[in-house]
Amino acid sequence: MRAAAVQGRSLGLKNPMALAVELVNHYSLNRKQANWQEFGEVAFHLLSQWPPDLAYVILYGLREVKAMEGRDVVPFVLKAAEMMPHFNPTSANMRLVAPRNNPQLLTDSSERARSAAKLLAREISNVPLRWASGIYRSMDGTIKPFVAEQLKAYNPVGAAILLSDHGSWLLTKSGVLKGLMRICFGRGVE
Repeated sequence: MRAAAVQGRSLGLKNPMALAVELVNHYSLNRKQANWQEFGEVAFHLLSQWPPDLAYVILYGLREVKAMEGRDVVPFVLKAAEMMPHFNPTSANMRLVAPRNNPQLLTDSSERARSAAKLLAREISNVPLRWASGIYRSMDGTIKPFVAEQLKAYNPVGAAILLSDHGSWLLTKSGVLKGLMRICFGRGVE
């Protein structure tokens, strides 16, 4: 929150919640279907216009917007951010002139992945380990190395635990099922 406040002040912003309201209105978020493919433009907008901590606060601010009452789009935007290396911003219905953070986001999928990984590293760092482990293990393989890199920079201790592969994933639903399968049928079963 402090980092987001500093980033916001450096950009001359007084209220990040106003930006969340703006996103809801610009992209008609209260009318979108509950499908992550519908939220690519929103994820791209967050990643290309705001520093990662501020983008994270704005993202979670969507839950507080009155027009979004009863709808939680945060998981869909996060999934769209995860799929950002595959997103084509030139064919999307964007509500911005040009990326403020990095103009290469329009043309370079690696830059989009790196930018999305910054947001995803914050999400992983702010949830319990068993959830973080499940989130990381189920991520799209294209973005995983970028998330690992950003996680090491943003949260080195969390990255050491999460990336060590010492079984923290066993505490997830898929980990329990996989563990039981291995116990019953041997190590080669996935």
